[in-house]
Amino acid sequence: MKFIKEKKNHPPALPKEEKAASIRTTRTFFLILTLFLISSGPFAFFKTTQMQSLIRKEQTSLTETIQKELAKNTNTVVTSELYKQFLQPFITVYINIPTDQQAFEKRFNSLQETYFMITLDEEKNTGTERKLLSSDFYNLVNENGQLVAQYRIAYEINAPVTKERDVKKKEDDKKVVIKEKYIDYEKIENRVLLNIPFVQLKNQSFKVTAYPYFTLEPSLTSKNGQLKMPDISQYQQVDNKEEKAVISFIQSFLDKYVSASLEDMAFMMKEPEILTGNYQINNSQIKPFFKDEQLFAFVTFDVIDGETKIGHKETMTLLLKQRENTYFIETIHHYLGGI
Repeated sequence: MKFIKEKKNHPPALPKEEKAASIRTTRTFFLILTLFLISSGPFAFFKTTQMQSLIRKEQTSLTETIQKELAKNTNTVVTSELYKQFLQPFITVYINIPTDQQAFEKRFNSLQETYFMITLDEEKNTGTERKLLSSDFYNLVNENGQLVAQYRIAYEINAPVTKERDVKKKEDDKKVVIKEKYIDYEKIENRVLLNIPFVQLKNQSFKVTAYPYFTLEPSLTSKNGQLKMPDISQYQQVDNKEEKAVISFIQSFLDKYVSASLEDMAFMMKEPEILTGNYQINNSQIKPFFKDEQLFAFVTFDVIDGETKIGHKETMTLLLKQRENTYFIETIHHYLGGI
């Protein structure tokens, strides 16, 4: 028996030229791959840097936009706090009311010539003295472009009061007691928030643009002005029937403004307001108009202290909305304007 050894077939050897070409191709591939990896790093860094620069640019633009919007609704209309130097002596002159007629007239002229931009109505000397006890700055607000400085003030009223007393007299050798009237003075101290609409002029001076008004100091703890009087010729007149209805509604609102509760006022206005204390509203002047389709009214009235009979004038602009058979106050401004 013969054993025959099987011969193995070896693959044919590549020619030297083909072998060298294969090596060159491999080297070229790895060289290109290496160059791509080396170049992709700086390119990616450049793209990242470019993207970060774009993001910073957008953030800067957004910040500027926010600051511009805030400037429209905050206190940035005034360029300094010089207005406080103007308003503090104004408060002293405005609140202090002397009983002496000459001093009373001097105060009125000083207010008209030095402080107010509007023409003031003549005031009457009632013989009641009002004296400022203290004042301190509370806040500066911007109501639709009208700057209003708020001061927390305390003042004292020394008012003449008619009283009666028993007086013994001798008549026909008899002693009798009769009632005799006499004038006494009572002091009353009040604390309110004084709101002063004003404007800063170009020459770093200031003017009061409307009558100051009193409000309650709001709670800061949560449980959960105009350069000139409005030109009424630009507004549309209200027909006689609706004018009477609007005037009747606003007169009712003014009565409740000094007598009702905030809960009651919620039925008449979107953001209820009241003036607490013994006050009365007199001499109201109500002028309703249309601007486009918006019904509103300019209101001027006197606020009279029920005990001392001393008063001051206030103004309002009421933006109204018709609701069923009556009206509803959508917005209230304590000055004439803001339409």
